[in-house]
Amino acid sequence: MGAVRITAIALFVPLLCGLRASVASAQAPDTISQRDRVVAASKIFHHVKTFFPGLPDQQFDRDYASYLSTLLSAANDRRTFDMASMALIATLHDSHSWFFDAQVDRSLGQPIGLTVYRWDRRWVTVRSAIATVKRGDVVEAIDGTPTEDYFQRVRKYISASSERDAAVSLFDTPLLFPERFTLTLDGGRRVAICAFSKRCHRRVQPVSATPVDLSCSPEVWECRNNHSKSSVGTACR
Repeated sequence: MGAVRITAIALFVPLLCGLRASVASAQAPDTISQRDRVVAASKIFHHVKTFFPGLPDQQFDRDYASYLSTLLSAANDRRTFDMASMALIATLHDSHSWFFDAQVDRSLGQPIGLTVYRWDRRWVTVRSAIATVKRGDVVEAIDGTPTEDYFQRVRKYISASSERDAAVSLFDTPLLFPERFTLTLDGGRRVAICAFSKRCHRRVQPVSATPVDLSCSPEVWECRNNHSKSSVGTACR
């Protein structure tokens, strides 16, 4: 049983926007029933209509109708539901409003260990907890896709008031990345990152010409249990 919460904050003023999707029966942690998806969607609609009175109704109604169509036709995969909900909230173009699912955040929301900002369309590492990625390293690609293209592909899921804010949030939003991915750094260096949903993050290793063994072994895994996201995030930075 997990909580799905919409957090919406007006400028400096927190709004009462807690959302809990009640679970009628036991569900696997990575699933959410159609009933609970509909309950969550109806509360999202209520919160948006209540706290964004100046929002153009016609555009949001079209976005919401598309969102409903997606979640009603989708399987019970919780991550798919979360991504659709993130995309809907992102249409508000408000950095102070976002979709948050505590259950998914606990499993897939752990910090990547990097702070990367975009400067002149170059993605530069500002802080790193990864031994093989240094401050100043340029992240040129993610899984072979140029970082700028990758950002544009996932931009629709990021709640932001501007492109600058959205770019700052890219590496701060773990759900936008697969559990296993490879960073290509300037100079052609590649770093493999593997994060599993049991709140364990793999210590990254340079990628050689031979395939990297992504199996779990004690010496290359560290488990970050019993830490909140904020405390782990602080340690990563």
